[in-house]
Amino acid sequence: MPETQKRLLLRLHAGFFRHLNEQLYTCHSSETNRLFSSDPSVFAKYHELYRTQVEKWPENPLLKVISELEKLPNRTTIADFGCGDALLARTLKNKRVYSFDHIASNEYVTPCDMMHVPLNDQTVDVVVFSLSLMGKNLSDYISEAHRVAKPRGKLRIVEVKSRFESVSDFVSKLANLGWRVDNVDHVSNNVFIWIRAVKQERRASGPVDLRLLPCLYKCR
Repeated sequence: MPETQKRLLLRLHAGFFRHLNEQLYTCHSSETNRLFSSDPSVFAKYHELYRTQVEKWPENPLLKVISELEKLPNRTTIADFGCGDALLARTLKNKRVYSFDHIASNEYVTPCDMMHVPLNDQTVDVVVFSLSLMGKNLSDYISEAHRVAKPRGKLRIVEVKSRFESVSDFVSKLANLGWRVDNVDHVSNNVFIWIRAVKQERRASGPVDLRLLPCLYKCR
């Protein structure tokens, strides 16, 4: 393929990825679920381009999460919300990992809307959100994580730093949703923030408006 054609193709792919990303960050998860369910090829293309983006990062943040989870006992049960191609489950084969996303890209993944996952109450030890807090109903995701987590279950979140207007405000709202944050790591990497929290029973009685900024991609 001629070099000029390659560059054009890359720009078209980048434009598609940027547009879809902005859409996913700003719509309700039920809308996202309908979009991908109606045309699974869009989901496949999105994750193909996502993997290309990962290769450009200084590190894949999910690998740090996996490294931490590998140290837990083999009986540990994990729920991976927004798992993509289920790298976590494919790597941690000595753990029980439930992998959820809008579309099943392989046999490890259970397709669903992450605000309603097919697990019973208090069934998992650790819930993971690795770059998957996308949409305008994030509180629904975190509430669902609280429902399926065992008493004193753990929550692991990794997200892009630029999405946080205020880390302290985000931590406060996690507490309102039933999660006590024990550690926030924002110094070991220039791009990502890792949050570690533990389930607590006390929660706010009213709605909690948990928000993150979209990752908006500039046209180039």
